[in-house]
Amino acid sequence: MALFTRACARGGGALAATALLLAPVASMPGRTLTLTAPDLHPAAATLLTMRQREDHFAERVLVLVNQRRAAHHLRQVGSNPCVRSYADDWAASLARRNAFEHSDLPSLLSRCSASYVSENIGRLPPSMSPRDLVRLWMQSPPHRHNILSPYPTTSGIAVRYDADERAWLAVQNFARHLGS
Repeated sequence: MALFTRACARGGGALAATALLLAPVASMPGRTLTLTAPDLHPAAATLLTMRQREDHFAERVLVLVNQRRAAHHLRQVGSNPCVRSYADDWAASLARRNAFEHSDLPSLLSRCSASYVSENIGRLPPSMSPRDLVRLWMQSPPHRHNILSPYPTTSGIAVRYDADERAWLAVQNFARHLGS
């Protein structure tokens, strides 16, 4: 497991990032993709099915993070299209490059007109669930800090399955927009 934190500020805002790395497992036992669209080329149907699984994983992470925030008397973070798009672009980039590193958070500040941003990333075996990811983030002080920070009002989560590494890549960005 590897962890690191990075922070900087913009006009009184803050920027924080943490990472979590778990060793991926060698295979995906018992996990097969079902082709749900027989009229599509099999490769296209597989991609569609995987994308649906990735989106469901991300949706569950947001629900679980908001449950943790509520348990600590913090307001829930809503999904934001700009922040989600940023997380999605970064997760796709990580998967494409077989990389594991934080994004350029100052660019998230400007792209989404934010005064505060933070980022949690994770790489985990395919056997792990959204609940496992959030549990691990909550056990890591820097990740926990990002999840339980009172500053963000929105979040964007993206999950990609990296077939080469046989691992889930998760990116969760938190943001507070200028003026909020």
